[in-house]
Amino acid sequence: MPGKVDPKHVPQSLGGQIGGNRRAGTSDMAEFARSGQAGLRAKFFNETDATLPQEERERRAEHLYRAHLAHIRSLAHAARRKGAK
Repeated sequence: MPGKVDPKHVPQSLGGQIGGNRRAGTSDMAEFARSGQAGLRAKFFNETDATLPQEERERRAEHLYRAHLAHIRSLAHAARRKGAK
């Protein structure tokens, strides 16, 4: 790989792209994705009412997870529409 680049002179989006590609080239990305999804699911599980039965908490956490993903999709859609104008 060529010499190191000073991070102060790399746009943030390009820095993220470089980091993502380096990780993909050296890691099992499927395992990385599973780990991230498990972390998100745990976050949403922890946001549910702890007095509820386990099954109900899992059901609600799944809905919070799906709502989060839908929100991200809506933001991406809005950004694409804005960019198309």
